[in-house]
Amino acid sequence: MITASSACPAAEMITATILSLVPRSAVEALPPSTRVEVDDLGESYRVTLMSADRKERTRLYRDASRDCDQRARFVAVFIVLTLMPPELLAELPVKAPPPPPPPAPVPTVVAVAAPPARPPTRAFRLEASAAMDFAPAIADAPSIASPGVEFRLSAGRRTLGVTAGVGVQPSSSFSVAGLDAHQLRVPFDVGARARLGAGPVELGVELGAAAAVFHASGVNPATPAGGTRLDVGARAAVALRFARPTTRIAPVIGVHALYFPKPYEIETVPGGVLGHMPSLWLGATAGASMSF
Repeated sequence: MITASSACPAAEMITATILSLVPRSAVEALPPSTRVEVDDLGESYRVTLMSADRKERTRLYRDASRDCDQRARFVAVFIVLTLMPPELLAELPVKAPPPPPPPAPVPTVVAVAAPPARPPTRAFRLEASAAMDFAPAIADAPSIASPGVEFRLSAGRRTLGVTAGVGVQPSSSFSVAGLDAHQLRVPFDVGARARLGAGPVELGVELGAAAAVFHASGVNPATPAGGTRLDVGARAAVALRFARPTTRIAPVIGVHALYFPKPYEIETVPGGVLGHMPSLWLGATAGASMSF
């Protein structure tokens, strides 16, 4: 006699499962006076088997998923193995329980190739440019146009970096208070550079210290004389590079300003002081930049 407290599993399900495990003739060999009680406890269930001689056997199974078919199989196997005589059980071709359903197909994962890594920005740049510096006539300083060339090296992979430049301006002429003179200038500077923008045009902003070695000499005094001096001051510049950061060679243009706070006097003998060398220089460059 099989009784169940709920329909999971129902007594009829347990009986049908027993018949699927062993032949009906073997089922008739089971003791008819045995009582089987199945109690549904929610996430578990208890099977109590009491034989005619009042011997009780109990099994407690956990089944949080409440699989009623699986519960019926477990109860049926427990009943058969407990009640079937050993000599008869050994002779019976016990049917194996039906195999579990095949696992759900694993979804196919399509591997999407990652985009190619962006090449790193090159760390160093060397620029070679034609340069033109111009000093406007301010106060008693003469106006001077000084052409030449400039070479610049900058370093830095990220937004901020360092830069250093040197130029050569071999010959420029100027006049002040009737004195005609010419000079040779070698400006140089060192400072910081900020790179802005990552598209086809890159903006560079520079700020740093500047100096210029110059040699000036008169060409029309009765006693020609000259001198070599060093100007020290500050420099600010803006440059445009027409290429992406990873491009090796690209055109570059720029403008800059140099300020020297203590200009030197322009003096003749016996004429005395005629004026001062320029404090402010404005310039422009155009050339090519090579990254490496």
